[in-house]
Amino acid sequence: MRPNATEKTRLNVARISIVVATLFAGLIALNPPGAITQIVAWAFALATGTFFPALVLGVWWKRSNSSGVIAGLLVGLGVTLTYIFAAKYGGFTILGIIDTGAGVFGAAAAFLANIIVSLATAAPSQKIQEEVLDLRYPEQMVYKDGEVWMNDDGTKTV
Repeated sequence: MRPNATEKTRLNVARISIVVATLFAGLIALNPPGAITQIVAWAFALATGTFFPALVLGVWWKRSNSSGVIAGLLVGLGVTLTYIFAAKYGGFTILGIIDTGAGVFGAAAAFLANIIVSLATAAPSQKIQEEVLDLRYPEQMVYKDGEVWMNDDGTKTV
């Protein structure tokens, strides 16, 4: 958040974050909301609803930009958490999908949010778009000037 922060400040923030996360995990462990398998399933649902759409669109759609990714992450997180709590504690389900399957709805919402916001904001630079295309090829290949080139020595050169 503050790229010009000193190393000491960064270290203190990291230490405080670790203490807060540990205390939070400890409080949850005192009265767990479900079996460990259910908690792991929630973690996968949260990953599905947040990171999966960002990774897929980030690699396979060169128009995706940082604003779209952030919007997708936040919307996916919100939808997934809302569905988890509504299904677990409110008895609400859609098509019989229980709380552990909440990632399906979060992912759909995240894809939509990422696409809509990316299209509504400025496209990434041409250089960034070419780097995204370059991600799709093995190290022996490089995407440059609209074509895929093969490197003889196996290193990427641009």
